[in-house]
Amino acid sequence: MKYTILVLIALFASCSNNIIVHTDFDRSVEIHRLTNYSWLGNKNIELRNNPLYINELTDKRIKDAVGRELAEKGYVFSEQAAQVIVHYHIVIEDKAAVRTEPYGYFYTPYWMSNGAETVRYQEGTLIVDFMDTRNCNLIWRGWAVSVLDEQKLITEDLINRAVSEIFRKFPTSAVKEAREY
Repeated sequence: MKYTILVLIALFASCSNNIIVHTDFDRSVEIHRLTNYSWLGNKNIELRNNPLYINELTDKRIKDAVGRELAEKGYVFSEQAAQVIVHYHIVIEDKAAVRTEPYGYFYTPYWMSNGAETVRYQEGTLIVDFMDTRNCNLIWRGWAVSVLDEQKLITEDLINRAVSEIFRKFPTSAVKEAREY
């Protein structure tokens, strides 16, 4: 039984490197034609969340990573002429995995019993939203989900990898496409 628990813990620890990304967008908006962005003001940051995850360092790291990815795609930061407002959310959830039958190929009384094992872990989600400045409607959302490491930290490396994966699915701006053509 101890061996099975160790295998499950190792499995979840190895999964912490995996980042699953999803995106959704408003098909009626040509996002690639919107080339300037700004960040939602600090007064609107979700202060009710855990300061272990939402703090000045995490805020700076996320904004730097998003800024690098947007610059790579041809978007320009502009507080005065922004066409898009960018905002992010961090969601941390306690999760559990339950295994209802043990591994093994031999028959013992334990094998015949109905046992269950539970492994607890935390899953972190980084959500990046793009809203139209004219009406504050959500026009694009990307989110990355990953199992957090044993220390339950949102590291700079994890932020950079998550943002990079999110922006693989974000459109390149029309201005950059025109320059490259």
